[in-house]
Amino acid sequence: MAIGVRFLWIFTATYGVRLLVPSIERVDPASARVSTLVGWSGMRGVVSLAAAVALPTALESGEPFPERSLVILLAYGIVFVTLVGQGLTLPVLIRC
Repeated sequence: MAIGVRFLWIFTATYGVRLLVPSIERVDPASARVSTLVGWSGMRGVVSLAAAVALPTALESGEPFPERSLVILLAYGIVFVTLVGQGLTLPVLIRC
């Protein structure tokens, strides 16, 4: 899902701006190949991981923070999948 949202954002930003400001197309034509490459090699979730690790271990009442371990696990999982999965396939994508 995170990868899909990144692609949606990249293509919306690339082509949406060109619809709103047509003069950009003459100066900097959009390329689906470049947009795909940018979407595939984008940020890997470091900010999400930092936010997950920064969650407090306990609430003010002294109770453990609910589902903190799950949030950290999901953040690590997304970072791992995007680093390993996308990282290993990036050279193939660049050659295409």
